[in-house]
Formats: sequence, C-alpha cells, structure tokens
Amino acid sequence: MEYDDIELLASCVLAVIPAGMLVLIGLVVHKRASAGALGRYTLIGIMASLLYAFIAPSVAMAFVPPPYDPYFAGGRGLDLRGMLLVLGSWVGATLGVGATLIVFGVTKALSWKANRVADTAALND
Repeated sequence: MEYDDIELLASCVLAVIPAGMLVLIGLVVHKRASAGALGRYTLIGIMASLLYAFIAPSVAMAFVPPPYDPYFAGGRGLDLRGMLLVLGSWVGATLGVGATLIVFGVTKALSWKANRVADTAALND
C-alpha cells in the first residue's frame, strides 16, 4: 500500500470520527436529558470539535508521517503530502459541530413538542 492510499484512508477516518462520537454521545444525552445536560453537551461538543481541528493533524502526522523525498527536501518543489490529513481533520471538526447542532435542535424540538402535547392534554381535561 502506497503512502497516498494510506493518507486517503486516514483522512476519511479523521473526517468521520468526531461526528460519529458526538452523535453517539448526543443520543445518550437525548435519552437521559437532565436540566442542563443538553446545554453542556452542545458547548463541550463544539469546543471539542475545535480542539480536534488543531490537535488531530499533528497526531495523524506522527502516526502516518510523509515519506522522505530528497527532491522536495532540497527546496526544489512544493511537497503537499500530508495535507489530506489536515483537511480530513478540519472536515471532521466541521461535521462534529454540525452533528452537535443537529442533535441539539432535534432534542429541543422533540421536548418542545412533548411539552406542547402535554399542555394541550391538560387543557382538555
């Protein structure tokens, strides 16, 4: 397997990890929503996604370093190998923020609907 294939696979994994994790955590928060849990989940989810955008590329570069090429090392060209890892982590962070906001919106909408139905039922009694 060449470096380009490994880099593409790693960037896809980097793009999927935050959104998947935040959706799973969001489902737990949705099922056990206490008074402030949803707000804390949203704040922590967005902050964790931003932190992921800054930390994940360097961690990925440590695990999958670009191969040494004497042509690029001599300053005779622009070496962009490894940029997919950075872009993958940025896409992952963006998807993580989006997933957090979607879980927040759906949970708020469902709780608003449940409260509205309960209020309507109480008025009819």
